[in-house]
Amino acid sequence: MFTINNRYRLVSVVGEGSYAQIWYAYDTVNEQNVTVKVYKNTLPTELTGFIRRNNSILRDVCHPHILPIHDIGFHEECLYVIMPFCSFGSIKKLRGKLTELTIWNLIRDITSGLEFIHRCGILHMDIKPDNILLDSNGHYVICDFDQCAIKGKTAYEKFMPTAMAYMAPERYLSSGNFDTYSDIWSLGATIYEITIASEAPKILTVLPRYCSATNNSSFNSFLLELFFFLRTTGFSSTTESTTSGRTGFLVVFLVSKSRRPCFFQ
Repeated sequence: MFTINNRYRLVSVVGEGSYAQIWYAYDTVNEQNVTVKVYKNTLPTELTGFIRRNNSILRDVCHPHILPIHDIGFHEECLYVIMPFCSFGSIKKLRGKLTELTIWNLIRDITSGLEFIHRCGILHMDIKPDNILLDSNGHYVICDFDQCAIKGKTAYEKFMPTAMAYMAPERYLSSGNFDTYSDIWSLGATIYEITIASEAPKILTVLPRYCSATNNSSFNSFLLELFFFLRTTGFSSTTESTTSGRTGFLVVFLVSKSRRPCFFQ
């Protein structure tokens, strides 16, 4: 078995992305299972520094709905980040399997986490089902702050792959005018996917067609088509919630920026 810094014994790969591998591992010092995210040594130096900065800031964040960072370092020129191991994994496997009460609990947990980081001046920038885990205490927690934006510091969105289906419309604007409202939109798209047991609506992936212009007419056209889509598809689901109740999840989040709930200004 491969060991990082004579402490973290890597057991098996549990996930892999374009710039990192996720390992189930064992911390031989604290004698507990952990998750180790090992970044490829081919990443641009500037991007590696950006990711390290973001995760270093998260080491000082303590909240029951934010996955904590235990350790950060380099091993053989590869950046690594140590986090608690959540054996259940992400909520993506729960699509269509949650009752309405459980969905509201999910919303409560994640909005609590978002409220906290927003008050700390942190935008997550990548809220999606893959980045929400169920921990050993039964709490839903937000993870993966690699591409978060820190208030007063430079963001490097140009480096990071982003799931377009969860991106808020304003993030497509050339002005790059994103803020806490953008995380709220992404949460709405996530709740949509979990509730109706399907991928995020395909219409959300065509946002650039509507939002490349800086005027409001493109965005308003998008909203009209989105709500028509939601009405005609009917939110069929295996959950116990009513159609009107399920629609309510989206009405709260997927609205024009000025009407989305905001936790921090």
